[in-house]
Order: sequence, then structure tokens, then C-alpha cells
Amino acid sequence: MNTLKTIAFAALAAVTIASPAAATTVLTYVGADFTFRGGTEPFGDRLTATIELADPLGANFSGAVSWLSFTISDGVHTLSAPFASSRTLFATNGAGQIVNWRVSATINPDSQTAIDLSTANNLQGQFGGYAAYTSDSAVHNIGISLNFYSFAESYPAVGTWTATTLADPGAIPEPATWALMIAGFGLAGTALRRRRAVVA
Repeated sequence: MNTLKTIAFAALAAVTIASPAAATTVLTYVGADFTFRGGTEPFGDRLTATIELADPLGANFSGAVSWLSFTISDGVHTLSAPFASSRTLFATNGAGQIVNWRVSATINPDSQTAIDLSTANNLQGQFGGYAAYTSDSAVHNIGISLNFYSFAESYPAVGTWTATTLADPGAIPEPATWALMIAGFGLAGTALRRRRAVVA
């Protein structure tokens, strides 16, 4: 009887062994084509960014968000954490769509390869600044003095954000968990048949 209980408990544990992980939201940005360029540094055609959040932004949100991961690229330079500085400010409408934002990342601000990538749809200066500002930009500073730089910009056009909720990886058992579940139920059934045979 104790053996049967042990096997049944093992089978039940197999079902619950993988506790569900929280689903995450991924914000994906595809910027407008760069229309202004200066300097000698090569840049790609546009900015792109991917920001993973623990929770969706929701409707009528306005403010800074904490991210799980953040990558931004101009097609040639790709920046990811850790950054020297970064900014992730968003505002959504009543339907939860991103309408205003100010997103940027900077690396190596005091070196020969200081790079700053940013996108902003900062209407009415909602996230600081003296006035509304709408643009994607990539800046590559040359020299510690930062007096010389190359740049690419899409002013006054910007791209769009898409929000995607990733499926909860804990909602579907891993193959090993399925195998453990099947084996546990199989052993429980075998033990039950043997117990019935002994009783008979």
C-alpha cells in the first residue's frame, strides 16, 4: 500500500514539477529610413530595437519601464546591456498602443568609440526636453573631446512599435516531464494490477 502511495505521489509530482513561468512582453521597433547623414562612419538604413518586459504596458500608461533585455541597432552598430546610459520611456493610448516614446542607449561615452542610438516621438515634450521632438538618430563620436562625430537621422519621421506576448514556457511540459508523467502513471497502473492479483 505504501509503495502504491509513493508511486502515485511521484506521478502527481511529475504533473506539477514545472511551475509556470510568467509570460513576458516583447516590444519590437522598426524605424524610418535615415534621410540625413554626415561624417565618415558607416550606418545602416534604419534603427531597430527589441525590449523585453516582465509585464505589458497596458492602457493609458506613461513613464519609464524596467526591462529584462534591451537591444538597439542602426544596422551596423548593435548595442545591448550593459550600457553607459539608457532611457526607456513610453506612453500608450486607451487601447494600449504606444503613441509616444523616448528610447536611447549609449556606450563608451569617454572613449574613441562613443555610440549613441535613439528614437523619440516626444510629443509636447512629454518626457522632458524643451519642445516636441520626433526623430531616429545614430551618432558615432570620435575622440574623447566628442567634438567630431558622424551621424544618421530620420527627422522628422519615426517608425512603429509592435508588442508581442511570449507564450508561457511553463504552460507546456518539457519532453522529460512528459516522460516522467507517463512512467509514473504506468508504474502506478502496474502496481494497482499486482495488488488486485494478490488480493484475488
